[in-house]
Amino acid sequence: MIWQHGSRMWGHGDRTLLHDRIETGTEGRYWWVADGGEGEGGHVGGFCLQTPFDMLPGTTRMSAGALDVLVPAVIDVAGDLPGVVGEAGTAAGFAGRFATLRKVGAEPIEGTSNSVYQRIGYEPVMEVVRYRFG
Repeated sequence: MIWQHGSRMWGHGDRTLLHDRIETGTEGRYWWVADGGEGEGGHVGGFCLQTPFDMLPGTTRMSAGALDVLVPAVIDVAGDLPGVVGEAGTAAGFAGRFATLRKVGAEPIEGTSNSVYQRIGYEPVMEVVRYRFG
């Protein structure tokens, strides 16, 4: 199940970022996948955000099944994206699904980026990579 805009989801660091976006009025897109059922029994299986709109969307680590649900929903709302950033396995899975569905190429961007984690107050604990679509 996909939840986006208007629904309530609060993570630890993401809550800080979401509060900042509300306070500053910065536009953004937010998606999460409920894993394990609907309503209060469900758990967040993955989260993706793009804010502001000219930034690469970022993802949390998530399962292949969550990506199967998430990527088509992101395409439905956002259409063309410049790329994606996230934990190496999740970013690669997202990029592959996106490229297949949109019939575009996907290539890793040189270097890694942990700035999203540092910006929200976390020390990087995983390899974060970026992909460019085109």
